[in-house]
Amino acid sequence: MIIECILCLIVGILIGSITGLLPGIHINLVASFILLHLSKINSEYVLPLAVFVISLSITHIFVDFIPTTLLGVPNEDNLLAVLPAHRMVKEGQAFEAIKYGLLGCLFSTPLFLIITPIYLLSLEKIYLIVETFIPFVIIFSIIYLILRESNILLGLTIFVISGILGYSAFNLPIKEPLLPLLTGLFGLSSIFLSLSDSNNKIVQEIEDKKISYKMLVKPTIISGLITPLLSFLPAIGSGHMSLLSSEISNQNSKQFIFTNGLVSTLTMSLSVVVAYIIGKTRTGSAVAINSLLEPFDKEIINLIVVVLAIIVVSIVAYLWSKFLAIKAISMYDKINYNNLAMIILSLVLIFNILLTNSLGLVLLISSTSLGIICIKLNVKRIQLMGCLLIPTLIYYLA
Repeated sequence: MIIECILCLIVGILIGSITGLLPGIHINLVASFILLHLSKINSEYVLPLAVFVISLSITHIFVDFIPTTLLGVPNEDNLLAVLPAHRMVKEGQAFEAIKYGLLGCLFSTPLFLIITPIYLLSLEKIYLIVETFIPFVIIFSIIYLILRESNILLGLTIFVISGILGYSAFNLPIKEPLLPLLTGLFGLSSIFLSLSDSNNKIVQEIEDKKISYKMLVKPTIISGLITPLLSFLPAIGSGHMSLLSSEISNQNSKQFIFTNGLVSTLTMSLSVVVAYIIGKTRTGSAVAINSLLEPFDKEIINLIVVVLAIIVVSIVAYLWSKFLAIKAISMYDKINYNNLAMIILSLVLIFNILLTNSLGLVLLISSTSLGIICIKLNVKRIQLMGCLLIPTLIYYLA
């Protein structure tokens, strides 16, 4: 069983690298695809498969910082990191931006080890108290996001429309609704608009500059306090937690990218622990692991193995992703951006055509249009998270 787990860990890292490099592909979609095809596997192989899922998921988050930074194609977890990363790319510091994102992902590991035993001792009791207040937390998040907008009316309009779009996506017979919804809002819209800026590509420096760890202490502490308090709540994503952390500590671009990497990876890791303790799954990867290891919450050995996999994969993925970043930036400097964008656009469209249905393609067109309008109106793209917040709120209030 140990050999099988190690092999699945290695394969998970390799496939996670591929999915992470493909812009517009969210890890929840990958996990759902895995669950669909592996849920009926022989029971003796489910633990290695769970290791495969978490290895793939963690590696995907690390590697995803490369296309997010170079191509500006985010998902809902790292969409807020795109703007500071884009500023750094325009200054020829793409490698620095990616490095700080990867460093944030790596820093999540010791925090994860500290928080996990605290969760094991107290989360079940805390959740029983907090569960009643979840709708109010979501309402507060909505009000907070909208009031941050310079033009509140425009922000509210985009938020409500994205909410209607999200509610429709989950209530219509759309196959894999998250794929066209999130790909359009956060992926294709960026690709289309990036074509108009393709002639301003800046040659990037590839220099591993010395890191000022002192400036990372405060973001680490604040993120380490906020993330475990909110990560088990539905619809409160990594973007929201990163935003809150950054505003409390007044972060610069490098610190914010670092925070986003830390929060995204820590949220993914903790989602597995949350599934073990209270059976609530807020990520596709946690759903897959919980289903494969059913009943997950009865076997402590399952949790121990998955936790060990997260530690090992985080270290390997950090070193591997830095290597991939150097190779990707070298290629980025040499190729025509228009051609690259068209290839990416084609790949994203192919994925959608293969994995969704005709209604899904209509949703893709609608969500892409809304994403473009949001950018053109200079509305913060966090407002597009209404596509998840409003359906979740309706679910709790209905």
